[in-house]
Amino acid sequence: MSEVIEIRIIIDPSLVEYFEDGMRKRHIDLTTAEEMTEFLAAILNDTMYPIVSNQSGEQEIHLNYRPRAFADPIF
Repeated sequence: MSEVIEIRIIIDPSLVEYFEDGMRKRHIDLTTAEEMTEFLAAILNDTMYPIVSNQSGEQEIHLNYRPRAFADPIF
């Protein structure tokens, strides 16, 4: 069986500041990390590739293989 792989994502301060400003204007009551994780999970889940993503923690996203009828092949 294959092993779990963890990938670290570094987010530039300019994007963090953009999120902080937007969250402040919209009175979003989450941490910046949690809001960014939710955003990234949504992007990864909204793809034509055969993957599905779920936010499983404040700073954790799980990616899984899921066949889809009209998915673009990864390879």
